[in-house]
Amino acid sequence: MQDLFLRVREALAKQYDIRRLVGTGGMAAVFEAWDPLLAYSVAIKVLKPALATGVPRERFRREVAVASKLHHPHIVPILTSGEIAGVVYCVMPFVSGESLRHRLIRDQTVPLAESIHIAAEIASALQYAHGHRIVHRDIKPENILLSEGHALVADFGIARVMLDDGSNLTITGTAIGTPNYMSPEQATGNKVDGRTDIYSLGCVLHEMIAGTQPFAHLPTPYARTPEERAKPVSHYSPQHVPQVVDELIVKTLEWQADDRHGTAAELHNALINAQQATGLPSATTTGRRSTRGWAVLGAAATGVLAAGLLVSRFVGPPAYAPAQVAVELASFNGPARHRALAGTFSDDLIRALGQSVGIGVMTDTATAPGNRTLDYVLSWTMQVDTSNGALDAQISAELRPSGSTEALWTLPNMDVSMTLDDLSDASAALARDVAAAIRAEDHPKR
Repeated sequence: MQDLFLRVREALAKQYDIRRLVGTGGMAAVFEAWDPLLAYSVAIKVLKPALATGVPRERFRREVAVASKLHHPHIVPILTSGEIAGVVYCVMPFVSGESLRHRLIRDQTVPLAESIHIAAEIASALQYAHGHRIVHRDIKPENILLSEGHALVADFGIARVMLDDGSNLTITGTAIGTPNYMSPEQATGNKVDGRTDIYSLGCVLHEMIAGTQPFAHLPTPYARTPEERAKPVSHYSPQHVPQVVDELIVKTLEWQADDRHGTAAELHNALINAQQATGLPSATTTGRRSTRGWAVLGAAATGVLAAGLLVSRFVGPPAYAPAQVAVELASFNGPARHRALAGTFSDDLIRALGQSVGIGVMTDTATAPGNRTLDYVLSWTMQVDTSNGALDAQISAELRPSGSTEALWTLPNMDVSMTLDDLSDASAALARDVAAAIRAEDHPKR
């Protein structure tokens, strides 16, 4: 690996300061590096030279192509990619933390409330990916990263794009994935849709709570028959598991896809309802995130954002129903390289607003949790200026009632230095002002 380290450091020396080897797998190695222009750490995934042709290269290319289209706070984004001097690479935020697999190896189980929280965040990410007609097909603890109380989906190397007729690009008869987490239809090489990811997430949730996979008693994952339903997770778990959680997990693990939750959005809502119905505390971390890892996560969250809507949620109902707010990036003007920092601001803004009392931030502009309608839309823009050699931006924002073009509150211009700390402070200040404007409006639905 020393030879690869030296080769990568030499090839990318003009763009990055390669610091250390973080880890290596069958196809690729991951290095921590420093981006001197944006002044933050990144992770550079490099395809091993011996595999830089044929199928491995095509899988690596596919992962980059797929992940680059997904812009969500709980999906590890691809910031850029390329090939220099035979080094095939992609650049991602450096996520400080650990994989869910490492967590399970160390602790064996995850507390119930935290397990539900992790699963809800992954379901949110899957909802977004499926909305872009992308099925992950390899949801497992190794591909879930944990950082400061939040979960991120990684590795879209075997993802598939669903076609308009609901089919996909998988060749029937070929099973690809990780057997212990594959749905029956995926394991037999049949056509799959988003419900195969729901099954896989059910396996992960079962393992977090019980410390064992749902069908670990079988000699092989393929030995399950259509008649064999999953046993309630409470049968295995040392934790007390409410019936509603038992039923939710069993449903995700049904043999027939039609018997599972129909969409990741449905599963996400079921997880939140289970959390609230059982009085489970929120496991959300409210402290500031590290500026050397997860803080850059929202990077891809800005692209051009055709949909423009990002996710957070209000956990633990107040005495009244929270006002539901959608956050959208209306426009980003500036060098494409700096969209990553706009993503950081967007991610911080959504989280800060979602933690405000009486405010819920939602993904769907039509229907909020509990069949609530959307109350407000917060639209914001960023203009990046590099003309004086510094990296500065102007941010403007507008709050308006859903369905209306008339602004209730506006922020004409806010000058921000494009450092991670300043972006975090600015997003927190904007969230406070928006929350105050909503409370002052005293929306009748609240």
